[in-house]
Amino acid sequence: MVHPLRNAIDQGIEIAQERGSKAIFGRITLAAQCSADQWILSIKDDGKGVDLDAVCERALDKGLIDAESLAKFDAQKKLELVLSGEISTAQKISGISGRGVGVAAYRDAVLNAGGKLELINNPGQGFEVRATLPRASSVTLK
Repeated sequence: MVHPLRNAIDQGIEIAQERGSKAIFGRITLAAQCSADQWILSIKDDGKGVDLDAVCERALDKGLIDAESLAKFDAQKKLELVLSGEISTAQKISGISGRGVGVAAYRDAVLNAGGKLELINNPGQGFEVRATLPRASSVTLK
C-alpha cells in the first residue's frame, strides 16, 4: 500500500493555494473493511484527482496507444492507462513518487494475491485506490 499512499501524498493533494474552497489541509484516508470472505483496502485523497488529459498525452507520447484507439476510450479506460507502469502525471520525479510504476506494482501484488484493484477518479475532488482481496490471502502489499 506504500505506492498509492506515496502518490496521494506527493501528487494527489494540492498545495494550499490551489485547494480553492476545500479545507486548507489535504486529507488522506486509509480504510480497511473485512467481511466473511474478503478484505477491502482503500487509500483515498481529497486532492485534485487524476488529470486524464495528461494521462492520455503521456500514453500517446510513449507510444502505448494510438490516437484512434484512445478516442474510443471512456474516462475509466483512460484512467486505467496509469496501470501500464510507464505513465506518470507528476511534473517531476521526487524521492516519494513520479516514476509511473507505483500503482502498477501495487496492482500486480493485489492480482498475485487473488484480488482485484479499482481506481476511482473524482476530478477536482480526489482519487481512490481500492483493493479487494480474499480474506485467506497472506501476501505483503507494498
